Amino acid sequence: MVIQTTIVNSHVIVSLKGGLRYADRQALTTALNQAVGPDCTKVLLDLHEVHFIDSAALSILATTHQRLKQQHKIFGLLKPTEQVMRLLTISGIHKMMPIFQSEQEASTATTA
Repeated sequence: MVIQTTIVNSHVIVSLKGGLRYADRQALTTALNQAVGPDCTKVLLDLHEVHFIDSAALSILATTHQRLKQQHKIFGLLKPTEQVMRLLTISGIHKMMPIFQSEQEASTATTA
């Protein structure tokens, strides 16, 4: 898995490439924790180059969403692939957090 973080105004985009597996859980958790700064209002996880997510990664997504929601920040998923979207739907994650199809759509979201 490759992780890249980009700051855009008051939100952070964490872009991933590859699969999200149990072995990647520490790197993913660290990247998400580092993305949340005091001026950050929104963290987006860009999944357009992710082809697989396992249950450990799904758990990290749910935990991160809950933590940021308590901080009145938005945690959303950006451009998941079709395969990843199926896993998000099967797991129910798609009902828990916002999923955006573009950065522009995400930039206008205001609910935490």
